Amino acid sequence: MPRYKIMRKRVPLRKPFLATVATLLAVIAIAYGSLWMYAVRQTSRPAVELGFNSQHTPQYDQTTHSQSVEDVVPGSPAERAGLRVGDRIIGVNGRALDTDLASNEAYVHGRPGDAVEFTVERAGQPAPLTLHGVFRAATAGESDSIARSSALQITGSFPIPFLLVGFAVLFLRLEEPHAWLLALLFCAFAAAPGFLNPLAVPPALRTFAFAFRAVFYGLLPPLFYLFFAVFPLQSPLDRRLPWLKWVGLLFGACTVFPGLRTGDPGLRAVIGQLVGSRNADLIDAGLNYDLIALGIISLAQNSFMSAVPREARRKSRVILWGTVVGVMPIVLERMAMDFAGYRPSFWVDTVLVLVVSLYPLSFAYAAVKHRVLEIPVLLKRSARFLLVQWGVHILGVIATTAIVLFLARTFSKQISTHPEISVFPVFGLGAFMLWLGIVGGGRVNKRLDRAFFRSAYDVRLILENLAEQTRTASDGRQLAMLLERQVRQALHPKTLACYLESGNGRLAVISGALPTTLETLATNTPVLVELARRGKPWELSPSDSNGAEELRTLAPLAPECLVPILGRENNLIGMLVLGQRLSEEPYSGEDKRLLASVAAQAGIALENIRLAENMAERIEADRRITQEMEIAARR
Repeated sequence: MPRYKIMRKRVPLRKPFLATVATLLAVIAIAYGSLWMYAVRQTSRPAVELGFNSQHTPQYDQTTHSQSVEDVVPGSPAERAGLRVGDRIIGVNGRALDTDLASNEAYVHGRPGDAVEFTVERAGQPAPLTLHGVFRAATAGESDSIARSSALQITGSFPIPFLLVGFAVLFLRLEEPHAWLLALLFCAFAAAPGFLNPLAVPPALRTFAFAFRAVFYGLLPPLFYLFFAVFPLQSPLDRRLPWLKWVGLLFGACTVFPGLRTGDPGLRAVIGQLVGSRNADLIDAGLNYDLIALGIISLAQNSFMSAVPREARRKSRVILWGTVVGVMPIVLERMAMDFAGYRPSFWVDTVLVLVVSLYPLSFAYAAVKHRVLEIPVLLKRSARFLLVQWGVHILGVIATTAIVLFLARTFSKQISTHPEISVFPVFGLGAFMLWLGIVGGGRVNKRLDRAFFRSAYDVRLILENLAEQTRTASDGRQLAMLLERQVRQALHPKTLACYLESGNGRLAVISGALPTTLETLATNTPVLVELARRGKPWELSPSDSNGAEELRTLAPLAPECLVPILGRENNLIGMLVLGQRLSEEPYSGEDKRLLASVAAQAGIALENIRLAENMAERIEADRRITQEMEIAARR
């Protein structure tokens, strides 16, 4: 069995496996993101309060494991309990605040009138104080203003852009290692914000949520450096110190395991007893910021060093500015918090979170506009699929559901004695509207396709017209030029070569600038014999042309689709070699059927051209013989 046949059997097994792993990772990440967004919204609406920190965002200090008191409302339970501005709460109901909490179980399960006990550190007091208060119902205040609530809703959707862009890139480039690194990095960004109140997470899912955050947040700095050490190509720093990225990953793994139960990775639990918890926090933070700095340095080297190829420098600069604008502000804020005790206001923190959440969108823009990761159709394809193909149906279902609910409520009021009677006309009308929406939606989709995505229709029209035009070609070169022009206009391949029969059992390239070794090909080579045997377009993958020895001769053409042009006796008299499409979309079944139809017409046209040439040669020969005979007779 030829080697290339074996390769074709092995390769398909890889992509389904990668797709399965990517799907599993996406499901896990989306589940975590959904849990986090749910917990944030639960925490943002407390049922009880004591009347302190009403004008400020509660700040948890990881160095002292405490929560500061920024203000106390006059006449509130907090004031009656003796709480003062400047106090630091280190425990609630006997439980130490040893994790990143702004509240604890007492707030989650508390009801108005419940007693609560605070353990407080106060300046000038040698020992912690124990204060007792009584919860009251949460009141609307500045924290519940429209602007603040809107900001909390927006920042509470932080994981969405990271997961959306990361997995969109991954599923479009499953076999690209950089796409996997980007997806993992964006999962780590999505896991960066902690749970303000882990108790808001359902107990059955708490272990999963904590483990996910510990793993990905702990690996965020190492993944940040690893990604930019090798993307878009290996940085000079990584070429000089290739082991550094693996040391960073080892450090990240060491921070992961201590935080699996709490969701808070770090070295504190490991070396805190040796150097103190404060020093352990500083070491942990310092190493993490060092890895982020190494990532920025690697990206800057690829952006400006002359030793880096020009195209790679251009792509790196696009990503560098997006990273500096999107990521660096919040990194600097966190450094000020960790090393200088800076405590940002709610609005400063909100603005920085919004800026960093735009980072994946800037990366998506770079991918589309500047062909970073070679994904020029990332957003176009997603927008077309969601908005054009399914948008009308989704809107129809939503409108139908709303109308059904409205009519059901209206009819149930009108027929109060027997409201169940209203079910039949309401759902009958709803079913009719749903059917109408599906039928009408299909027609609307076709009109939208024609208005906004005409290329899908132009492909068919151009290739069908081509089938007619090939009959008018007068010679092989004209036929080849016609094929090249129309196929390029229809499918936009990056490379295209047209071979036609040149005699002596060889094909000669008619159009396309090729190396000398590829200007002619023998029709008895294994790859051309196999192509003639197939008799239809043969779609290749990069591993085919680079892996199978018989196909390596065509590797400089980067072929993705070979189209045979067959004669009347099914012999190979020509061939089209198409490279990857500019849109990076694969050649569809319809594309290949139309190419096969065009090749069949081209084969007939080429045979007719050969027949016409032979007839012309015979006529010319007969004319010469007649002329010679006339000359001889005159003598």
